[in-house]
Amino acid sequence: MEDCETLTFITGGAYQGKLRYALSIYAPHPVAVIEGDAIPEKWFSLSQDPQGVSDIGTIRLLSSEGKHGECEADGNAFDTVIVNHVERIVGTIRTLSMTPEESLENLLANFKRSNRVRRLIFIADEVGSGVVPLGEEARRDRDDAGRLAVACASKASRVVHVLAGVPLIIK
Repeated sequence: MEDCETLTFITGGAYQGKLRYALSIYAPHPVAVIEGDAIPEKWFSLSQDPQGVSDIGTIRLLSSEGKHGECEADGNAFDTVIVNHVERIVGTIRTLSMTPEESLENLLANFKRSNRVRRLIFIADEVGSGVVPLGEEARRDRDDAGRLAVACASKASRVVHVLAGVPLIIK
């Protein structure tokens, strides 16, 4: 994402304050927050040409002061977009028969093509340190979420691990 001012990847355990930390960086201005499982399939395909963040649908506008509200994206340019729970996109990419790395490349290319995002922040729960899931599909999803996190970290200019609300800058 050469044209994007910044790509940041924030990871850590569940409920450790990752979103709060991300919002504190860009306060007091509201940022667009998109849940990972809300990104439509066409944003993972290079055959489609998303026209902008408005293709994504429902977003939340948040800031460190609190919730600004939920709205339909109306084509407005968002300076900062946070994709929260990016690990949840593995279900979508499984249906598209893509690798996590391919899906990330396509997603980043589509954000870049939208010409509306200067700062892109991916937030993911760390999924590799917990209990190994019993089912084969759940294990595959966990493994793909881990590969996606590795791909995000390698593309990001900044990687932060948040533990108990405390950011640990890794890169």
